[in-house]
Amino acid sequence: MDTKAWWKSVSVWGNIIAIIATAGGFFGYVVTPENQAAGAALLGECVGLWGRLRASTRLN
Repeated sequence: MDTKAWWKSVSVWGNIIAIIATAGGFFGYVVTPENQAAGAALLGECVGLWGRLRASTRLN
C-alpha cells in the first residue's frame, strides 16, 4: 500500500474540523444559532469517516 502525507488525508481534516468545533464549545464560542456548532462537529465527523472509508493509501 502506498503512503501519503498526513495533511493530504480527508479523514485527518474531518477530525480536525470536529476537534475545533468541539473545543470551541468548551471555550464558550458558539456559532449562532447554537445548532450550527453541533452541525459543524457532525460535518467534521462525517467527513472523517468518509475519508477513512475511501482511503486507498497509508499515512506516514
